[in-house]
Amino acid sequence: QIKKDKNDLLFNSKVKLKSNALQIDFLDYEKKEGLNSLFLIKGKFKKNNQLSLDSISLKEKNNEIVINGLVLNKNFKILDIKNFNINFINNNKILNNLNLKKNNVNFIIEGKSFDASRIVNNIMDSDNESSSIFAHLNSKIDIKIKKTYIDNINYINNLYGDINYNNNKIDNLRLESIFPNQKKINLSIETKKDSEIITRLFSAYPKPLIKRYDFIKGFEDGYLDFYSSKKRGKSNSVLVIDNFKVKEVPIFAKLLSLASLQGMADLLTGEGIRFTDLEMTFSRQNNVTTIEEMYAIGPAVSILMDGYIETNK
Repeated sequence: QIKKDKNDLLFNSKVKLKSNALQIDFLDYEKKEGLNSLFLIKGKFKKNNQLSLDSISLKEKNNEIVINGLVLNKNFKILDIKNFNINFINNNKILNNLNLKKNNVNFIIEGKSFDASRIVNNIMDSDNESSSIFAHLNSKIDIKIKKTYIDNINYINNLYGDINYNNNKIDNLRLESIFPNQKKINLSIETKKDSEIITRLFSAYPKPLIKRYDFIKGFEDGYLDFYSSKKRGKSNSVLVIDNFKVKEVPIFAKLLSLASLQGMADLLTGEGIRFTDLEMTFSRQNNVTTIEEMYAIGPAVSILMDGYIETNK
């Protein structure tokens, strides 16, 4: 049903889907061909090219996605949203049970389980700092999720904290959680009065964070401590990883480790090459990351290096 009201277009639609597949990328959701589903959408297209969606509902077996009070601008950025409920199994076979609701100008996110792996990958892989789905967000978001997956296998429990947005950018952030082995992880972002941005990340169980990098295999034990200060487009950072073992390393490193009795013992027992600490001091501006110094110290092998990484080159 489509109805014209002055210069606005009101619409109300009910669509039954069976033969068609349906994919929602940012939620990692897919309805397979041949499965019955019901798609409801009601809203208004305004003369200023704003799209006001009173309600959106997608139901398929036990999977359900419901959005209320969603307002988008002409570039499909979110101007407002009142409520967002999801309860479905995604492509990673993970339950996503989450609720977002608006409280005055702020938001509350609560849920039993959520797969955040796609969000984590986008943050880690993207160089675009302004990639936001909102047009101009000035709100506080309180978060409380029982189980949050950071990849297909690893998850953290009881994620809680808050994020403060100012003009669509994170002004302050505080998030804390624990891994199933009871080891803690916390992340904080603080914006100073002089616009300096301080970022801190600590994980007493760094393996799930490190495993996404293909050049490191079998990273075990230790802890990760990251500190970054950013001002006027340039960041200065220090990364410390303490007391860790690498079980799979290039043949050259294995041969070098045989030069010491300790290294040979570590390899023969399958414990891997041990390092007591790794510290890297680096800076980033535009697309260039400059590594001032990176060193790793161990009883078998020690490493000292510097250089730079130029993104996309």
